[in-house]
Formats: sequence, structure tokens, C-alpha cells
Amino acid sequence: MDLANSLPTAVNLTGTDLSELTQFGKVYLFETVASTQEIAKGLVSKREPAIVIALSQTRGYGRFRRHWHSPPGGLYFSYLTFPDFSVKHQLTQLTLCAGLRVAQGLEEITSQKIAMRWPNDLILAGKKVGGLLCETMGQGLIIGVGLNLNQQYFPAFLSDATSLFLETTQQFEISKVLKTLLTSLTNLFKDFASGKFGDFLPAIKERQVLINQRVRVELWLRRIEGTVIDLDDTGRLILRTDPGRLITITAGKVHRIRNV
Repeated sequence: MDLANSLPTAVNLTGTDLSELTQFGKVYLFETVASTQEIAKGLVSKREPAIVIALSQTRGYGRFRRHWHSPPGGLYFSYLTFPDFSVKHQLTQLTLCAGLRVAQGLEEITSQKIAMRWPNDLILAGKKVGGLLCETMGQGLIIGVGLNLNQQYFPAFLSDATSLFLETTQQFEISKVLKTLLTSLTNLFKDFASGKFGDFLPAIKERQVLINQRVRVELWLRRIEGTVIDLDDTGRLILRTDPGRLITITAGKVHRIRNV
């Protein structure tokens, strides 16, 4: 199938200049798609960097293919790049570093402190304002980012969500946010290639909202409860279980246990 003919119709944003984004790759801008991440995967064979942007998604997803609510008002994009270093076995570290750089970019734009919830959530004022998903396909790396920018309300089932608008009462222009975040992510690749994950770790830890919190971790065959005490040198969660044993968590669904 010819990908160009199978893509949804591209749109222009009135009053928004996206021309500066072409320095990061070919820009695909759509009003609505099923998933920017899936479109980016379809572009890997072209072997050229690309940014797939949508104003809304019908089947956006995050870790474990969980649905990502993607109504108009948010920013949803997937950045396809071809780094000159292997990332296949470093996705946890890369996700944490990408989250840090996106958080720092948002802080530059909003002057608001952006926290992180291991491994890929972005937190503002105690609520989720965005998330990331890093995936590989062939030689391509795809960083998917979903951000709540200008939404003024959320449905009841998303009581833990917020937007930049709700916390700042400001409207944010997509092109400016994108340029800031893509610049930050591009610089990340240069730094990450040097293999100095430890240089990122203090800032990542400082933003982690789960440290010293009780959590429940859902693994493939069991659940574990305990207290997060730190991240190790590779970015894994260090959990003290209720019996007092220390274990490391590489992957799993982590839920904070709130006091009642």
C-alpha cells in the first residue's frame, strides 16, 4: 500500500507556522488520526526523520496499549528518528531521559514545576498532564508524546488529569510548544549517545513523585506491594516490600496506594 495515499488528510493550523519544525524531520500534521504512533511506524521504511502531529486521536495509546484520551485541545505527536546508537536495550533509561527533557521544556514554556511519575508520566500540580511512549521498529526510534495543553475540562473518569490551561489560565500555541520540545529531545540524543545516563539521574530522581510512596506493582503473574525508596543506577525502581526485602522493578503497572 502507498503510505502517502493511505494517510488521513493533512490540515493547516490557522495562524500557526510549522515551517521551523522541518529542521527536525518531515512534518505530517493531521486533524484526527487513530494513532500518531502507528502512522510513525508506517514511515520507518522511508528511513527519514519525521514528526507526526495530530489535534486529536481516536485510538491513542500508552504503555501496555492502554487507551490515551486524546480530545481536541491537546497535543499528540510522534517523533521518528534514527539515532546512531543502539537503544533497543536502553528504552527504560531513554524514556526517563526523554521525560526529563520534555518536563524541562514545559517548565521553560510555563514556569510551572513539572514532576515525573515512573516511568513515563508527567505530573503538574499533583495531576497527570502528559505522558511518553518510546518504541523501536527496525533502526527507527519513535518517541510518542501526549500532552494536555488547552483542555478546559475532563470527563469524570479522568479525575486525576489536568492541562496546562487549567493550571495557568493561558492558551498555548502548538507550534511553539513543539519547537521547544523537539529541540530538547534532539539535544537529548546527543547527550544520551555519550552513555552518561548517570548525568541525568539526579534531575530525574528529584522529580519522581513515587519515591517514599506506597505502591502496588502489577507484574505478569503477580502483584507486589511496598514502598519506593529510590531509583537504581539504571533507572529501575527500588522497592522495599512489606516483608522488608529490596527488589528492583524494570517494568510493570505501578499504582500509588493512597491513604484512606
